[in-house]
Amino acid sequence: MSNKPIQIRIDDKLRDESFSVFNQMNIKPNEAIRGFLRYVANNKRLPFKEVNLFIDEDEDILRIAEDRLRNPGKTIEVNVDDL
Repeated sequence: MSNKPIQIRIDDKLRDESFSVFNQMNIKPNEAIRGFLRYVANNKRLPFKEVNLFIDEDEDILRIAEDRLRNPGKTIEVNVDDL
């Protein structure tokens, strides 16, 4: 099996903090990432319950959108020229 490189962009602070933890654990970053990918491939899920990638405003908008999808109201026709 051949190895293929992957590249990701992360902010400096996240990189420095996580690499510091890997160093304390005596794990190379590529070993940690490989372990993460192996877990996902084997288990078909992430190795943690939930990741909150949204800010509070996004969560509010998401909640409103989900509610409106569950309970659609009366529709109205809008002419773009009238806006």
